[in-house]
Amino acid sequence: MKKIRTALTALIISASTLVFAQEKSEFELALEAHHLKVTELIEWNNANVPPLNIEAKKLERIAKDNPALVAELNPRIDSLRHKADSLRSIFDKEYEILCQQGLEMERKFMFTDPLAFESAAYLARKRISKDSLSVLLSKASETVRKSEIGKRTREFIRNDQLQPSDRFKPIRCFDVNMNKFDWNSVKGKKFTIIVGGLWCMTHGMDNSLPKQYFESIKEKYGDSHQLILYVYCNDSEEMKEEIKEFGLEDYTVISDFKGGATPFTSIYNCQATPTCIYTDEEGIIVNIMEGLDTNYLENEFILK
Repeated sequence: MKKIRTALTALIISASTLVFAQEKSEFELALEAHHLKVTELIEWNNANVPPLNIEAKKLERIAKDNPALVAELNPRIDSLRHKADSLRSIFDKEYEILCQQGLEMERKFMFTDPLAFESAAYLARKRISKDSLSVLLSKASETVRKSEIGKRTREFIRNDQLQPSDRFKPIRCFDVNMNKFDWNSVKGKKFTIIVGGLWCMTHGMDNSLPKQYFESIKEKYGDSHQLILYVYCNDSEEMKEEIKEFGLEDYTVISDFKGGATPFTSIYNCQATPTCIYTDEEGIIVNIMEGLDTNYLENEFILK
């Protein structure tokens, strides 16, 4: 189930990038139609299930404050809960069907369409062996093999991915003013690279949340630890927009301006955003973790 939902998420993300396409392939058109069905189902669920649970909770609070009303309200509460559960069950079944359809659609087009190959093969690289990935690429059409995702797949297969206990390998990066980032500036200190995922850290609510946390880290640990923020972008203008959006003017923000083709994906196998690379004072990778685990960062890494 988790693999299916992960694949569906990848399909939805891919579909969202098709808006600017000039000529759409058969897979892209099918993907858009599929994405529309998923969106409609999610909207249906959001319009029907949460209101019932909210109303049930409201009645539960009333019953708690007014014991004399418990006998009268409990049947209504049970009815609301039952209806919400029934509708949620319908949603889960329909969602599962759409997930399966998405996977089948990927498999149908993966050898002929670069976008399908990315969703079905490249984004599954943590679950399949390099030999299997190589076989899949060899079966793909020339269009797929020569595409950006084909090149990225070959680069991933060709490179050895770094692991904890390996020495950190610097990647040529730049700041927003196009100055080359000097990795010697972190020599002799612990540093954490947060690769992508600033928006994910806001939980879709408050863009100031990442900065608030970064400020607390800076205040607590000062110069003993360096925080480096890598952003996926293609040029300095995109980088400026992201820095402004999250208020990160006073932080070390870098990029190689290669977007998804960055060596961070092929060398450090960064896929989820954010992915955090923890490196000690000797330049040895201590850990590479998906997501930002604040407890690990402070208690298991910085203070250890």
